[in-house]
Amino acid sequence: EALRAAARSAPPLDEAWGPYRIRRELGRGAAGVVYAATLAGQPVALKLLHDHGPRGLERFEREAGILARLEHPGVVRLVDAGACEGVPYLATELQPGGSLAEAAVPVLPRHALRVALAICDALAAAHAAGIVHRDLKPSNVLLRVDGSPCLVDFGLAKDAGAEQLTRSRATLGSPAW
Repeated sequence: EALRAAARSAPPLDEAWGPYRIRRELGRGAAGVVYAATLAGQPVALKLLHDHGPRGLERFEREAGILARLEHPGVVRLVDAGACEGVPYLATELQPGGSLAEAAVPVLPRHALRVALAICDALAAAHAAGIVHRDLKPSNVLLRVDGSPCLVDFGLAKDAGAEQLTRSRATLGSPAW
């Protein structure tokens, strides 16, 4: 309960929170909030676990472990993970290009094909490592400055080498995508 109460009190914008300086909120999900922040002057995306059920902390820690294992240009790079002021966090490289959901459309077919193939390549690397993303959707594909895609949000990922956290027949993620 103390962890949940600490997590609900979001760090103030443009102030220090542990080694981070919070700049602005980027988005919210079912279990966390993501901020644009800096760590030693370098921009990062800082994801804080704000509310979690019985397995939420396990999923969050699993996500950090998965990101630490996956080294691929199409997967966001983990910078740091831990807890500060009782709040679990993970920091990844910040992608300033926005998400695929926010991308300007229409795009040229050959550009769309390059992006789709790059996403498939990143997914193939994850699958080769025993990881299934399980929440692939346009908002979980960020664009790098050069326009190449970067998979993020492995919070619901299935890791073949770890204990199953989802009960049978449960629907998670964004199945419509």
